[in-house]
Amino acid sequence: MKFDKKEVTVLLYAYFLEHPYVLLCIVIAMAMALVFIIRLIRSKRTTDRVLSETKRKLEETEAVLTELRISSEFEKSMLISEMSQMKKKIAHGFRTPIAVIIGYADLIASESHETIKVTDCADKIHARASYMSEFLNEILSLKSVSKDRIDILEALRQLTDEMKLLAAKKDVHLHVISSERHVFCDVDLTMMTDVFFNIIENSLKYMGRPGNVFITVGKTDTAVSISFRDDGFGLSGDETENIFKDTWQRQRSGEKSGYGFGLFSVKCAVEAHGGSVSASSSVGGGMSVNITLNIVTEQ
Repeated sequence: MKFDKKEVTVLLYAYFLEHPYVLLCIVIAMAMALVFIIRLIRSKRTTDRVLSETKRKLEETEAVLTELRISSEFEKSMLISEMSQMKKKIAHGFRTPIAVIIGYADLIASESHETIKVTDCADKIHARASYMSEFLNEILSLKSVSKDRIDILEALRQLTDEMKLLAAKKDVHLHVISSERHVFCDVDLTMMTDVFFNIIENSLKYMGRPGNVFITVGKTDTAVSISFRDDGFGLSGDETENIFKDTWQRQRSGEKSGYGFGLFSVKCAVEAHGGSVSASSSVGGGMSVNITLNIVTEQ
């Protein structure tokens, strides 16, 4: 028996009229199915959103980890750099007095030692050894700049007296010049002595010929000026601009003749005192290093 579409519709309609609960069950089932489908769609959207959010969080976490890794590598690099700078500072701090001690020890051991006062040499060796002890204590305690009222002229005269043998070996004469009897400043004596030594030693090493180093000290109402001028071969303008950089190396006849950390440490120490340092030079015209420090009025 065949039923057309119209007849099936009539039969179903008559059936549902006689059995309405069946229709209700079907409607409820369809509604539940619809709700289930809607929830499934929403769940999929929520899942997609959660997955998208999770992916975004993972990407952010990866970016943070990358940044931390880069930061860690940068900090490691900075730490290595700081350690390298500290090693250079320690090396220079000890090289300063050791050079003086060796000079006087060689003089005592020389054949002409009878012409000098051994006690004078011993006093100067003792003074430099004491300096080394103070410098070591400074390094061990990581002490910052500790200022005291110091007579700059007296400190320079004492240092040049100690360095005159080193200068004599280079046939160089040291001169401290000032119209003042005393010039007082608030400075760290150990640090500033190292500054003066490095500048003078730099002249002795790179003048390239016999001559003089003139150290001129002046003052105004607010500042002290200290000029170190030698009459050596000097530097070109380009070289002079770079001498206070920690990586600077002077080129002479195609060879490196110094790494410049002495003058870099000079700059750091002077600026740590609130002062300034500059240099001027010309080929054949010698070198001048000029320091300015805040003055303390005499009392």
